[in-house]
Amino acid sequence: MSFSRKLMWAAGLAGIAVGATLKSLAREAGLRERRLQSQALQRWEDEGGSPRASVQPLPPRERGH
Repeated sequence: MSFSRKLMWAAGLAGIAVGATLKSLAREAGLRERRLQSQALQRWEDEGGSPRASVQPLPPRERGH
């Protein structure tokens, strides 16, 4: 195998490794974000908050009409 072929093969493997690492990090970050949001919502509800009461429709000028 020529040097350029070996170099391309090594670059391809390195790219695959980087992609797998980034995918794993993104998955962990997503799971961590969901857990933190769930904890924040639970804490807010424990303090007397209500998800339904906090959602209010936007005034007509902010809806883009």
